[in-house]
Amino acid sequence: MNKKGSEHVDWMVSMGIFLVALITIFLLLKPGIQKEGNESFLLNLLEEKFRTDFFLNVKKVPLAIGICESYDVGEGVERRPVEPIINLGVGMGWSLTQTQLIVKDVSKDIIDLGITKDPNWNGITCVSSSEAPSGGGCSNYNCHITSASTNNAFVYYLTYAQSNPVDFSIEDSSTSDCIIDSCNYRIGAIDNLYGLDTDNLNFKNFLSETEGKVSRNSEYKKSNIKTKWNFPENKDFFIRADDKGILEFNYETKKPEERDNVYVKTFRTNLIDKYGEVTPIVIYFGVW
Repeated sequence: MNKKGSEHVDWMVSMGIFLVALITIFLLLKPGIQKEGNESFLLNLLEEKFRTDFFLNVKKVPLAIGICESYDVGEGVERRPVEPIINLGVGMGWSLTQTQLIVKDVSKDIIDLGITKDPNWNGITCVSSSEAPSGGGCSNYNCHITSASTNNAFVYYLTYAQSNPVDFSIEDSSTSDCIIDSCNYRIGAIDNLYGLDTDNLNFKNFLSETEGKVSRNSEYKKSNIKTKWNFPENKDFFIRADDKGILEFNYETKKPEERDNVYVKTFRTNLIDKYGEVTPIVIYFGVW
């Protein structure tokens, strides 16, 4: 009797261990449930792909100049002027899209000396006082800044733009003759801006699909975009914006039916151009 009872107990313990292991597998591995079918995952996937294809990165770099002036080297007939150049290098693929010069005069008033878009930039050339604007300062990227100047603080804001996620790194690429007595400058904190670039060619192709202007080879055709964005074929989505007078579009892989459960995500972001001008907008992502 004792032996039979012991066998029953062993069987019950073994079955219990088996059931616990089976339940653990279902809880942890969730067989039959695919990650790609999860609505939250798909909404995040849409946002990620939308950002990657259509967003623009903009950096604004302040370059504060304390001294920038030419100097002479040599003696007699060998004497010659040296015009140092203050300049910055950035990561591959970034374009300088705008410069803005701000001055603070001796009375601490801030003076905006203007913006240059798409500049022909080769750095800031330090020149003699005879070549400089009246009172010293910077003009057309030529500078002469001394203690005698009526202005005592100059800041160039350099704007860079890049549509691809490429690293941005500032390097001092001033000429070797930019010695401290004639070149005194520093790089300030970088302002990072990010948003939807409506001038982006990819976005224009995407937008043309929402307006029914179908391009045969467009990657954003409804028959192509799921493959391009690794979106499951058995699911559908929409992306829309309805900021009146700012941005309006509605992209749908197909229209949802009444019985469909549509899951929606609100994404607050900005429109941005390559000069760093931003406008707040709201974009909606939906999946079913």
